[in-house]
Amino acid sequence: MMEHVLTVPHIIWHRVNWAWVAFFIVSGVANIYVAYNYSQDAWVNFKLFGLMGMTFVFMILQGIYLARYAENSEAIINTPPHDRDKTH
Repeated sequence: MMEHVLTVPHIIWHRVNWAWVAFFIVSGVANIYVAYNYSQDAWVNFKLFGLMGMTFVFMILQGIYLARYAENSEAIINTPPHDRDKTH
């Protein structure tokens, strides 16, 4: 899907995929823990601010991790769309 922007080895995509799996498992466990052990107000605040913040931080870290593979992105961005297909 993003092959025209990122040339990433399959092992890196697998690591990113498994990182998302692990992130959502940890988020789900944390959500259940807070839901059963704290008040409803605390749980709502955790879901709204805590999980959203954790997701945002995770996305930033993933972007940093993948940024090293985006070395060709400047050339691709500056290439007209009709010429992009000719480069591959």
